[in-house]
Amino acid sequence: MKRMLGFMIIIFGFLGIAYFQSGTTAQQTQTKPTVGILQLTTHPALDAIHKGIIAGLKDKGYVAGKNIKIDFQNAENDQSNLKSMSERFTEEHAAATVGIATPAAQALANVNQKTPIILGAITDPVAAKLVKNVKKPGGNITGVSDQAPIAAQLKLIRQIMPDAKTLGVIATSSDDSAQTQAKMVAKLGPKEGFTVKRYA
Repeated sequence: MKRMLGFMIIIFGFLGIAYFQSGTTAQQTQTKPTVGILQLTTHPALDAIHKGIIAGLKDKGYVAGKNIKIDFQNAENDQSNLKSMSERFTEEHAAATVGIATPAAQALANVNQKTPIILGAITDPVAAKLVKNVKKPGGNITGVSDQAPIAAQLKLIRQIMPDAKTLGVIATSSDDSAQTQAKMVAKLGPKEGFTVKRYA
């Protein structure tokens, strides 16, 4: 919940800036600020982030089609789609963009260094070369991390399975976030008495 709250505060901040930059007098033509949401693929966890963003925006008075435009694009795990969809957001001058999953965020970063990019479901933004420092990301990228509490999880596994000796870890080789967590398990596992075997 804290992560989602922080996530929504970031979006609201950018939307507020976009709104006031567009002009606030009745005489001026009002344009709805656009939020571009790029999702890597259809997946329950990623879908939940997308739905949470929409619900959070609505809860704060930002309703799609009324005072905001939401352009949601799902790349269906196709790299070429990620690129073209990222370019689409640039062409429509989105006020802010959201990258759901590391490859989506990387695609957004590759095509635009000015429009604010908000990270969603990014385990290690530093390893993904999205930011140089998580405390002071700088540039046009910010957001929240979904880093799992690996050390606590290993302790729990040890409590549940006190006689276990070996842990098998399956990680997608093309996913920087998955690789980061697999490395953490390999590093921390022995401290709980596990031999860690990785599979890609």
